[in-house]
Amino acid sequence: MDETTLAEEARAIAQELASSGEDESADGKIRSRSWPAPLRKRFVELRTRFVERALNDPVLSRFYSHTVAQSSTEEIANQLLAIAGQLRGEQPSETS
Repeated sequence: MDETTLAEEARAIAQELASSGEDESADGKIRSRSWPAPLRKRFVELRTRFVERALNDPVLSRFYSHTVAQSSTEEIANQLLAIAGQLRGEQPSETS
């Protein structure tokens, strides 16, 4: 998978996550991931591709952690968009 394809897949997954709704309970704690199985599989495969390219991002690594606070769906979606932009050579925005 080349960098353009990785960037496109990262953006597609980020958009699906953004439209899936948040995964926090009323007390602010992350609930069990309720992502659809196909989306979870695509995310894990994409994260594996990132690690193979030495893009081991801490936000993405905390997507299903039992030892540290999990990243929220929103954090993961935002980070996927940022990584997609980096892969395409885009500069990060000043407001991010």
